[in-house]
Amino acid sequence: MSAELAYEIRPVSRARARLRLAPPPRPVRSSSRREVAYAVTLGLILGLGVLGVLVLNTLMQQQARTIAAQQAAIATLALRQQTLQLELDAADNPRALARRAHALHMRPAGMLAPLRPAPAATARTHAKKAGKVSARARGTRPAHAG
Repeated sequence: MSAELAYEIRPVSRARARLRLAPPPRPVRSSSRREVAYAVTLGLILGLGVLGVLVLNTLMQQQARTIAAQQAAIATLALRQQTLQLELDAADNPRALARRAHALHMRPAGMLAPLRPAPAATARTHAKKAGKVSARARGTRPAHAG
């Protein structure tokens, strides 16, 4: 048993020899200026980030409303175009045109006689009645040209 006691005591005495006095612990100070500046900067960055997300979300909602209103206007205009196209197709119907013409007491023209030019003697008479024609209109040189 004495061997066991000697074994246990030796390490204890060696441990005491290695121990030294440590300096007293520093008193705990309140946060330093660096820590306060870091906390304020971090808070500002986070606050600006949250504000930025809120502004972005608001702008996206406004744009979504604008797009929805424009799509509704486009749908209304497409419906109006279809309605006008149907009215145009109905007005272009040959049977409907014939009925309207008959209601207005119109009748088919039939064959039209071709237009014939007036005889040359009649053309001269019309030219004399119109007055003198300038040399330029006749296509000749004026008399006073050198």
